[in-house]
Amino acid sequence: GSSWYFKGNYYSELPFVHFLTCKDWRIGDLDLYRPGPEALVIDFKTHEDVIDQESAEKVAEEYKIQMKIYREAASMRSKAEARLFFTKPRIEVPFTGE
Repeated sequence: GSSWYFKGNYYSELPFVHFLTCKDWRIGDLDLYRPGPEALVIDFKTHEDVIDQESAEKVAEEYKIQMKIYREAASMRSKAEARLFFTKPRIEVPFTGE
C-alpha cells in the first residue's frame, strides 16, 4: 500500500525551482517528497481508465518527461527515485527510464 508514504519525514505539494543554466530552469510542485539518502518523489494520478498494471504502465509512458524533471530536481540533494501512484487501482509505477 501507499500509507507508508505519509509516515515519518515527508513534504506534500513541495514547490521547486531547478536551474539548469541561467536561461534554462524549471518550476513545479512535487506531490510528495520524502528526503533521505535516497529521496523519493511520488506523483499521484487519478486516471479513471487505469485499472491494472498494464494500463498503468501505458499511461505512465505519457509522464516520462515530467518524471525525469521531478527526479532531476529531487536529485540535487541526494540520489532520488520517482514513482507514479495511480490512486484508484492503488498501483505504483517506478520511473527508471532516462
